[in-house]
Amino acid sequence: MFPAHIVHVTLTPDPAQLATFHTAMEGVRASLPQVSGCEGVRVLRTEGPTPHYILVEDWQSQIQHQAHLDALIASGEWTKLESMLSQPPQSWVLSKV
Repeated sequence: MFPAHIVHVTLTPDPAQLATFHTAMEGVRASLPQVSGCEGVRVLRTEGPTPHYILVEDWQSQIQHQAHLDALIASGEWTKLESMLSQPPQSWVLSKV
């Protein structure tokens, strides 16, 4: 079955933060599927001199995804993640064609 809410996020880490950021993404891969409403996540990294990390998240609903984002912001985890980036994150909600 196709997930109800799919989110694609592209993150570009600051080169000076690459090792720390990579560890954080390993944590996301392990912990995000434990969040209520998350059906799975794929954490991918581009090859090449400037790595970009791509998350493809499968959620049961937009409401559950938004609740997760709200919790990340309230806890300060989102700010911590953004501090490791060289540019703002880009995200899209995807739908089946």
